[in-house]
Amino acid sequence: MTRLWRGGGMKLAAVLAMTSVILALCGFHIYKLVVESLQPCEMTYMYPSYTVVVIATSTRSSPVQSKKNLSSVTIHRITAAVKELGGTKYRLWRYTGDDPGRRRGSGLVLPVLFIPGNNGSHEMARSLASETTRRFSRLGMQILDPVELVWYMLDLEGELSAFDGRILEAQVKFALAAMKHLAAAHNITIADSGSSNNAIGAQAWDKAPGERRRRLHQHPGLVVVGHSMGGVVAADALARAAEDPELGPSIAALLVTLGAPHARPPVPGDPSLQSFYARAAGRPRPVLPLLSIAGGVADYQVATELTNPEGLTPQGMWRWLALPNLPGGWCPSDHNSLVWCNQLMVRLGQAMVDLAQ
Repeated sequence: MTRLWRGGGMKLAAVLAMTSVILALCGFHIYKLVVESLQPCEMTYMYPSYTVVVIATSTRSSPVQSKKNLSSVTIHRITAAVKELGGTKYRLWRYTGDDPGRRRGSGLVLPVLFIPGNNGSHEMARSLASETTRRFSRLGMQILDPVELVWYMLDLEGELSAFDGRILEAQVKFALAAMKHLAAAHNITIADSGSSNNAIGAQAWDKAPGERRRRLHQHPGLVVVGHSMGGVVAADALARAAEDPELGPSIAALLVTLGAPHARPPVPGDPSLQSFYARAAGRPRPVLPLLSIAGGVADYQVATELTNPEGLTPQGMWRWLALPNLPGGWCPSDHNSLVWCNQLMVRLGQAMVDLAQ
């Protein structure tokens, strides 16, 4: 009798456990459907097009035409970028989608580097890139020498970077190589106390007759945008770049992350994932303006508290917002919608272009 009771009790426990799992999965599915049905995010539309960046060719056609005009640092950047970018399965793309009414500027070009996240694609940059293009075209003749944003995107093969620190490490190295290439292609120089050796990126031009000559002595640096784990990759790459004598802390002017789990991994993964976060936390951080945006209650993949950027840059240099608390971004967004939610894209794109001016 006791044996029968024990056997029946074990079966009952197994049935209850299975029922609990099924109910939990059903509850999560219902919650997901309800949240998605309440999300009023509007789609962003555009006519996207992309071109792959052929490193050797694009470097040869950079604004600096002769090696005798290059500093040794710039030459080394070109060599390192060609070697590192050419020897990997990852690729660098440039967004070439264009608004027919767009007026191209004759002044400074500000490169923007987009880094996708877990299972992400370089094409996820198209919504924000298109909104910056539209904003730039709307400026019209309001600004005499407009600063144009040119978008580059990393193609990371849709890897599952949220579960393996070794993948994150490889992506950080590729991001650094891409930064070296962009630094050489756009003449982004290392800021110092005024050495003439770092004036390679200086640009000078004459304005309209009767107006005085203006000189730009220092390129402001890259703008880096990272979605999900791409934001984690971006933050660590910029921290390493600050210690790299070829790049330095002035390589970037701004870091924007969308739904990036800076505080800790969103899910348990390989031990290498915890090791990556631990090494990143122990690394000195650059003095860099940082904006971290969370999707809010609609993002059930990365909780808002995980996107806290505290510690990534000194106090007062970062801003942490969760939708719908962003001015103009009046609705929450699920994790993947953060890269196309029109309410967010319009406001963020406008801010990026206006700040660039």
